[in-house]
Amino acid sequence: MKFENWMALKFISENKKKIILPFLAIVASTVLIFLSITLKASITKTVEKDLRTMGKNSILIGGDSITSKDIAFISSIPDVDYYFYPDSFKEDDEILFKGYPNELLKKMNLPELRDRDIILDKTQFLNKRIGDRVVFYINGERKEFFLRGFYEELNPLETMKVGKRAILSQSGFDSNVVKYDYKRVLIVFKESAY
Repeated sequence: MKFENWMALKFISENKKKIILPFLAIVASTVLIFLSITLKASITKTVEKDLRTMGKNSILIGGDSITSKDIAFISSIPDVDYYFYPDSFKEDDEILFKGYPNELLKKMNLPELRDRDIILDKTQFLNKRIGDRVVFYINGERKEFFLRGFYEELNPLETMKVGKRAILSQSGFDSNVVKYDYKRVLIVFKESAY
């Protein structure tokens, strides 16, 4: 063995702590950079997709309060495809409940829902079947729902949120989860309208 190699091995064996910590720092930094690039790419892709779908055929309207008269007027406009309240969600008992109008559920290829119908994220409720009765405790009160279908959340920003996800109709959300005084509504126009 050459003298230089022997000296290097002796130095490494005597200074293990001094060598291991910088090595671990380099490995950890590399992993963090890789994860941040991957997460950024995923988020960028999702945001671009969402912006493209919102694009030039949607508008966000806000005010002191969005009333049922406002929604009736919006729904009466022939070029309106659908609307929804971006603030129509609530977490309770580790379940994230979301309310969507039936027009939007149709666009998402989901079944139309009545007040006590529910759709669950299929990756989180593996032991449930369509037609099951599902019980949740909302605001401390027992509520029973009829499982009408499943969906899969693909938005990485949504999947990072704590809790399981459930979708109700807007009227079902308002009557079973919480009745908000909505201040914003997103209106999406038909593609042929512009």
